[in-house]
This record gives sequence, structure tokens and C-alpha cells, in this order.
Amino acid sequence: MIKFFRKIRLNLLMEKNPTSAKASAGAKTGKYVKYAIGEIVLVVIGILIAVNINNWNKNGIARTNEIKYLKNIQADLNAELKNNEFSIKARNYKADFAQELRTAPFVKTKAEQFELYRKQNFVFGWSYFVPTNNTFKELSSSGQLNSISSDSIKHYLLEIDKIYTGIANAEHHMRREYEQYLYDIAIPNTTILMDIDFDKTVSEKKNTPIQSAKQLSENQFMEMKRNFISMRNNLTYQNGLKLATLNNISISKMHHSLEDNINRLNTLISEEIKRN
Repeated sequence: MIKFFRKIRLNLLMEKNPTSAKASAGAKTGKYVKYAIGEIVLVVIGILIAVNINNWNKNGIARTNEIKYLKNIQADLNAELKNNEFSIKARNYKADFAQELRTAPFVKTKAEQFELYRKQNFVFGWSYFVPTNNTFKELSSSGQLNSISSDSIKHYLLEIDKIYTGIANAEHHMRREYEQYLYDIAIPNTTILMDIDFDKTVSEKKNTPIQSAKQLSENQFMEMKRNFISMRNNLTYQNGLKLATLNNISISKMHHSLEDNINRLNTLISEEIKRN
């Protein structure tokens, strides 16, 4: 393109300043000055065009990468919603069961006792919430979070990360209370895991729970009943159940807040992708 403009310019100069033996030195100098200025202008134009094309290419690549990251974040968020829903249900069940263990009347039948025992084991079961945020961690660790152009999207990403930290801290706090007020009291003073068929578990090499109270022997039923009465009379254990109720409710609320923020962020990302 530069060569094309240069050829046109040379032709115009030749027409306006025809070379002849009679041309004065001043005319020749003026012609060459114009030629030099024209060369400079053409070079500047060429540089500007090249810079703009390069910027367009870079912006296009950056936008393509941003959309890829946004879609990956959205995939993480959709998976997280399912993960989070399970955690909310589990925490609510634990809170309800801990309250029931503390206040339930003394039971009379095998079925009632077996059900209460299984609820106790569910309350005692421990697991940590593991966030589904691989894309966010990748962007943060690589210093690429600014590749997301939307400030609102970045804001919610950081807010969600703060909620993850809050949940982890709450779980750590609750774990200490579980160990001190529930595990350390129940394990030395009761018969644990009576709802597991250990013969089948060992022979089949997989956890095999007892499915029905009908599988309990009379001795097992009486042992469960003695355990229940013993724990109902233990003040430390009862306080541990209170703490378990409150802590599980508190963490459940954090998961609800996480769900709200995920839904807002999902909406923002969908709108941003549509702009592409």
C-alpha cells in the first residue's frame, strides 16, 4: 500500500516539476524537500496503520481469551450450585438431627432406636466443603484476573472467594468443638458404629451398613438404648449437640449466601458473553 501511494506521489511531482536542463537549483531543492516530507508522512501513516492493526489483533485475542475464561468460570459455577445444594441439605439435616438427639423422648422400639442411632452417626459424620473454583484459582495464581474486563464480574468473583474462606474458617472452628464435646465424649463411653455390618464390610472390602432394625439382635438394641440414656445424661455431650445445631445452621446460611452470589455472577457472565 505504501508503494502504491509513493508511485502516485512521484507521478504528481514529475507533472508539477518536470525535469529539464533549464530547471533552477532552487526548484530542484524544493522538489526533493517535498519528496522527503512525503516519504516521512508515508512512513508515519504506515506505522500508524501497523500499530492499529496490531492493537486490533491483540484486542481480538484478548477478548477471545476473556470469553473462554468466562465460559470456564460459568461451568465451574454451575457445578458449584449442585455441590452447594448438597451442602445446604446436609447442614440442615445435621442441625435438625442434633436437636432431635438432644430433645427426643426415650424410645421403646427397635425401629425408633435404630433410626435415632443412624441420625446420630449422620451428625457425627464429617466432611469438608471443597470449592469448585479451578478457573478463578488459575486466573489469580497467574496474575490474569485483569483479563476479565467487567469490574462487576471481578467483584463477585472476589466476594465468592471471601465466602469460601468464611466457610473454611467456620468448619475449622466447628471441627474443634466436635472433637472436644462430641467425639471425645462419645467414643470412650459408647459402642460406636453399631449400624455397620462389619463381617460383610471386611469380607466384601466395602462399607456395608445395616439396612433395617430387624437385623439388630436384642443385645444390640439394648446396647443402643443404654448408649442413648448415657449420653442424654452427659452435660458435655448435650452442650456439644447444641453447638452442633448452631454451627451447622450458621454454615448453612453461608452456603445460601454463596448460592445467591453465584446466581448473580452467572447472570452477569451470560450478559457479558452475549455482548461478544
